Formats: sequence, structure tokens, C-alpha cells
Amino acid sequence: MPCGTGVSAALRHTHSQPPAVVAQSLTGPKFRRQEGANNGRPKADGPAAWQNGASHVVAEVHAAPDLEQMAALVPEWRLEWHDARTLLTDRNVRKAQPDADLIASVGTSGVLQPIVAVRTAEGQSVFLTREGEGEPAMATAEGKTRVRYGESRTMAAIISENYLVPVIVTGPEGDDKAEEIARIINQRSENTYRQGMKDSEHADAAYQLSLLGVSETDIAEGLRMQKTQVRAAKKLAKTEGGAAMLDEHEDLDILTAAKIAEFEDDPERVRSLLIRHRTGGGLDSLIRHYKDLDKRAATVAKVKAALESQGLTVTEARASWDRYNEARYVTALKDENGDGISVEQHTECPGHAFIVKEVPYYKAPDGTLTSDLDMLPADERDGAEPVEGRYEGVAVCTQHIECHPGPVRQLTEADRAAAEEAERREAERKEAASIDRSRVMKGNKEWDAAVSRRRAFVKKELVSRMTPPPGAVEYLTKELLVSQYALCDSFKDGHPLAADWLGVAADSSAQYSGDSRIAPRRSALEQLADDVSDKRRQVLLLTVVLAANEKALNRQSWRNKDGCGQRNYLRFLIARGYDACGTERLAAGLPEFAEDPADDATPADTDAA
Repeated sequence: MPCGTGVSAALRHTHSQPPAVVAQSLTGPKFRRQEGANNGRPKADGPAAWQNGASHVVAEVHAAPDLEQMAALVPEWRLEWHDARTLLTDRNVRKAQPDADLIASVGTSGVLQPIVAVRTAEGQSVFLTREGEGEPAMATAEGKTRVRYGESRTMAAIISENYLVPVIVTGPEGDDKAEEIARIINQRSENTYRQGMKDSEHADAAYQLSLLGVSETDIAEGLRMQKTQVRAAKKLAKTEGGAAMLDEHEDLDILTAAKIAEFEDDPERVRSLLIRHRTGGGLDSLIRHYKDLDKRAATVAKVKAALESQGLTVTEARASWDRYNEARYVTALKDENGDGISVEQHTECPGHAFIVKEVPYYKAPDGTLTSDLDMLPADERDGAEPVEGRYEGVAVCTQHIECHPGPVRQLTEADRAAAEEAERREAERKEAASIDRSRVMKGNKEWDAAVSRRRAFVKKELVSRMTPPPGAVEYLTKELLVSQYALCDSFKDGHPLAADWLGVAADSSAQYSGDSRIAPRRSALEQLADDVSDKRRQVLLLTVVLAANEKALNRQSWRNKDGCGQRNYLRFLIARGYDACGTERLAAGLPEFAEDPADDATPADTDAA
């Protein structure tokens, strides 16, 4: 099939051609081959063949002697083409209700598996030809054919208006008790002992089509999949254990399995990701964390290789500014006169080495890059953004105690200890300040990016509901009993964010209880509770409480050690499936990257801070 023509179009073309004969009578062990078969349907020999219902041989079979004997015992079966609307579907143990996928498939591709039926006592079905035309058409049947197996396919053909269906007629319908018993048992067996395709097989089908050059759009159309699922199937096929994982864990879908299979080389990560998937929420956050770690490791390895290619020694030793670690930064060393030692002066030292570390850089509004924020003008510091992922080789000395004891000073032991302690604390303070400043700037950036995503989740998944979600009553009760400042402020201000979420026009400038412009908004919110169910009223109340907590969040919320005053709000969202980022988890009082579901457990004390 040429690429770009569309799978559905090709299938519809091949299955929309009318058959050339009414039936093929397969009555013996050997049959002649009819040349020029039309996609499995024999070509017409002329109108007379249609009008007379002549049989037509379609295949040649050279059967073994034992098969010939068996064939003699098999009743005559006929493969016929019928208008699905003429088939009787009144005797079946299963009430057929074809789903949308089956209807769409039959509408596009026709009935692929022949329907099995029996002939009733009234007579035979007849195909007629339109007068003056050579194309076959179906007229009202003289006799009736009753479906034994395939009622869903029959109804799907009728609903999709792709009426022409292949039918295998096994013989006349029996009317004795034994025949009826066999019908019930066999219909039940035919509907019970069948197995659908596994998700891994669906994925493999998409991958095989991609190997044939079929576009993702055509694959999605032909297999009735989303394009994201097609892409995920292609990724899954390129992993060693992705398909097996999809089969082993029934709760996985193609998209999720493809995400987790990226880490198949690390069983511990796979285990953690499966746990996170089953407990709900946070899977994408943990995946981003793992990818960040891998990206960091790859960057470190690249810098390390570049240093080693220059003949430099790279160490994994822990380094600091003071003298109490395995390595000390060269820029912190002093000679015997108390003067600093440059990296160039230190190259001959036997302890000369490099460590690879992330060096915090900042980008000023004018594009200037600097590793020292204090070097920027004061009015540009707040606008500077941290630049992530810049790793460099930093010179250290691994033999600093022996080679660089520092200046010779006549100090008492107590003075020396005090000086060293002060030096150590100052070095720690500088390093911690640098790290914390970079962390805060990165965290603020992540927090700001999450605000719109979090609010969109609340509006779509919670505010729009007609019934409260699980856990809502408990959450509302605790929030109203505590009545923390966020809720009090929201009541005073007329619930501006809740009004926005609920589609109530609000004047953003009206923020104080004394402002007369708040009254119309409160009245509009009150009217939302009219003529709705009590469950919807609970959702409206939940919206007010959620919006109050959301409005109280800010950049400071994630920096508190035990979470912020809105931690119960954020935990409620996470419990409802919200994929919180690292700073949101910190604001909720949870580990930034939890790999164990126990880390997300809500503490017994849920009172607001």
C-alpha cells in the first residue's frame, strides 16, 4: 500500500467491491482454482450466474486419504454474501451490543471474519441484478438465514451501513431438542472462550506498520490509536523488555510502559516507578528527576573525559574550603607567608588534581554570565536567572595537609584551634550561601512554572465535577474547623479566585470587604447553589476552600522545612492524582523526590500550621 493514501481508505476500497457470485459450494475434497480472485472474492461470470445462484469453485485442495474420509462426514457448507439487514438475530444466548471500535472497524474494513448461520425452513436467499446494469445488488430475500455466531458483527455492519457481509451457512436449521441444546452450549462457548489482543501485541502491530513506512497519522487512523500511543509503541519495541513488562503488569498501558521501559537497565528505578504508578500521582515527576540525574551524570562524564585527555588527574574525593576533608580547593590554600596560591603555581604539587562540580552561574538581564552574583549591579541581581547544568573542573589538592600547612605562626594550641574553627565555619558559610542562593533561584523558577499547571488541574479535575471526589468531606471538615488565615482572608475578599474558577465575572480591583463591588460577586456565587444537587453544592464549597488555599500560596511556601500552611491543600491534590513538582512537594511537607509511597503518607496531625 503506498504511504500517504491512508490505511482506512485502502481498506474501505478493497472491501467495498461487490462479490461476483452468491455462494461457493464446497462439497468435495478437491476443488479447481478460479484464477483472478478479487481480494478473496471471486469475479462475476455474468448476470446469469447471479440470478441463478450458481455455485463457484474457488480453491484446489489435495487432501490426504484420511482427510478425504473425514470430508465425507462433514455436511455441506456454503460461503455466501448477504445483506446484513436480512439476517435473523433472534436466537442467541448473548445480547449483542457492538462497541464503537467494532462498529468503526466494520465500517472501514468490512466484516473480516465470516458470520456463521443456518438456513431456516422458508427457503434460500437470492441475489438479483439491477435491470440494465452489470453490477450485483440485493433484493428482498425469498428465504431466511439465521445467525448462529457473529451477531455483534452483523449489528455492527448494519449500524455502520456497510451491509455486505460474508456468511458461512452450515446447513438447515434443526428443530429438535438436541439441536437446541447444542446451539445454546456452542453459542456460550463461542462467546466465552476467546481472548483479546494484549497491549504488547497492539504495540507490535503499530511498530510493524512503521517499519513498512506507514506514517504515524495513518497508523493511528488504521488501528484507532492515539498518535502518542503510536510513538510510545515504537519506543517500546526498541527496548529489550518493554513488551514483557507490558504483559507482566496488567495495570500498565502502552504510554506508561514506554516511559518506564526507558530505565530497564536499572531494576531499582523500574521498581520505584512501578510503585509510583500504582499508588497514583508523581510518576512523571520521578521520571523527570531520574532524567535530570542521568543528564547530570553524562555531563560530568564528558567534563571528566576532557580533563583526562589533557593528562590531568580527576579525583572523586570530597573537597571543601577548609582543611578537614580529603581535598581542599587550591584557591583556599596559603603558602608559608600567608599568601594565596594560584592554580598555575600548584601544578607541580604531587596532590594537584581536579574534581568535577556544578558551578553556579547567573545570567543578567543584559545576557552577561557570571559565577558571582555579587559582581552584578544591585538593581540587576533580582532579575538574574540561574543557569543550570554548567559543570567544570575545579583544581584541588589531595595532599594539602602535608604540602600546604599554611603560614608559620607562633600561636598557642587554643588560638590555633579557634582560628581553624573560625576558618572552617566561614568556608562552610560561603559555600552554603552560594548553594542556597542557587537553589532558591532554581526553586522559584520551578514554582512559578507550576502555578498555571496546578490551577488548571484543580479547575478540570475538581471544580467541574458534579459530585465531590473521594476524601473531600474529611478535607473540608478539617479546613473549616481550623479556619486558618487563608480561608478567613478569602471570605473577607469575596472569594475572587473561586469566582474566577466558577466562571463568575469578578472585578479584580475589588479586594476588601468594605468595597461595594464585592457584593455582586457574592450574590452571583450564591446563585450557583440554586437548582443543583446537594453533591454539587459540596463541590462549590470545596471550590471556595481550594481557591482560598491556592491564593495564599507564594514563592516562600516551598522553603519551610515542614511545609507551608497550605500543605493539606497540596496533599489533597496529590492524593487526587496531581503530579506535583519538587518544590510543590516540599511545600506539602513531603520529600522532594519520593521513591517510596510511604514517603507521601499524610501524618496523623493534619492541622494547618
